This record gives sequence, structure tokens and C-alpha cells, in this order.
Amino acid sequence: RGVLSFEATERAGPEIAAAGLRENLDLIAACRGGDLVSGLMCYHATFTCSGEFIRRAFELAAGQGVLTHAHANEGTYEGLWCKQRFGKSTFEYYDDLGVASPSFLASQCVQLTDRDRAIIAERGIRVSHMPLSNCEVGGGIAPVPELIEAGVPVGLGSDGYINDFYEVMRAAFLLHKARRLDPGVMPAATVLGLATEGGAGVLGLDRVGRLDVGWSADLQLVDSDLATPVTAHNLVEQLVLWRNHSNVSDVMVAGRWRVRNRELLGADIDQMRARVHEQANRLWHR
Repeated sequence: RGVLSFEATERAGPEIAAAGLRENLDLIAACRGGDLVSGLMCYHATFTCSGEFIRRAFELAAGQGVLTHAHANEGTYEGLWCKQRFGKSTFEYYDDLGVASPSFLASQCVQLTDRDRAIIAERGIRVSHMPLSNCEVGGGIAPVPELIEAGVPVGLGSDGYINDFYEVMRAAFLLHKARRLDPGVMPAATVLGLATEGGAGVLGLDRVGRLDVGWSADLQLVDSDLATPVTAHNLVEQLVLWRNHSNVSDVMVAGRWRVRNRELLGADIDQMRARVHEQANRLWHR
């Protein structure tokens, strides 16, 4: 599955900014009616996009019936910038723009004021939590337990830093215990929920992320050959703490096997990797 977007920004001028919005519209249109791949609107952040540009992105997304995604308060910079520029916090600014709503998917959400957290909860903003990426950039640890307690829809993400979701789950499981000085915070079941049904929910995927009647048949077969027996009471903890991508042998998406016996079906992985390397080198040398 994939929900894709292009990060539009005004950093390189109005023409490229407008082209970024069009790129998203073209992708959304190209994916319309597809079963597994769809598009959404995306821009970078408040400090690289004007209020007018942000409103325009949300308007275009609303016209297509899709979400709008942006980075938000990944570190201390954006909140300080908004306070200096507008005299208010980042999400107070978004609220004044009229875009703080359930149609907003905000990534990171690390350095938040109390009022930011309240606005996120009150307006139903969706949050993507990226614990390892936040560590890599020195952004801090997001107040995810507090957001969950406030009823905020939260999913788990990687931001392309470490893409083994088992490692990302472990980070979410451990980091918040250290921050809150509480071993009971962010239990394994909560973390697994963020990586499955929670993630699907914040992306707007319907009936995805749970093994249940009437839901999409998305599943993994995971090696359970562990030193400690797997039981009903420890299954989730065993998955979150002791497994990683190398323990996944088979993957089904929408009722169809996509990986069997650790082999990707219907795709030449070497050819795909070579194509990615070719395009990366092309972009790096422009």
C-alpha cells in the first residue's frame, strides 16, 4: 500500500511552489480509483510556506477529498519562528488560518506548547509519530502519550530514517518510558496499535489495520521461534521487543500474497534498486 505526496514549498520561488501543488494534484488524479496506491496534498512547513500558500494547499486538497500533510514542530525552530513572526505558537497560527481540522495530517509534533496540544485535540488533527527520526535530527521526544490520552488520532511513522517498523515500534515503546520515568507508559499493545490500525486511520484508509470480519486481509507471517514460549498474554510484547523485518517470511496485502518465503512476488528487486540509484545520482548531480 502507499499514500504518496510531493512536498511543495515556496523556498525556491513561486513557480516551483505552484508546480509542487500541481504535482500533488496530478498524482491524486492518476491514483483515483486505485486499490492500493493513492495521493494526498503536501507542503513543507510554516517557515517555508506563506499563509496564503498553506490555505491554497488545503483548499485544493478539500476539492479532491484528500488529506493535507505537513511537518510540524519537528524541533524547537518552527515554534520559536512562529512566535517571533506572528506572536503565537505554530498551531495557534494554523488555527487562525482556519486549517486546523481532521483534514490535517501533521508529522512529528515534537516541541508543542500546552495550547498546541489542546488545539490538536480540539480540532481533531491527525498526528504521525516518528520517534527515531526525531532522535536523528535532535528534535526531542514527542508528547505522544499525552496526545493519545487527549484522544488525538496517532499513527507511527519513520520519515524515511529507519524503515524497519519493528525498530520504530521498539523506539516508541522505550523512549516514552524514559521521558515520563514510567515503565507503564506506552505498553506494547498501544504501540502495535499505532503501527497498524492507528497508522491506517490517520492516513484515511478504511477498514485497514485489523484482522477482523469485513476488514482488508493485510497480514504478516512472523517467525515465532523465540527462547520464551509465545502465549496469548505475551504475544504482543514478543512481537514488539524481539522481532524485526528479518523475521517476516510472508506478507499479504488486500487478500493477495505479495511476499512468499521472503521473496517479493511480481517485481524485480535488483532492477528496482538499480533504478532508484540511477535517479538518486541524477538528482544529486543536478
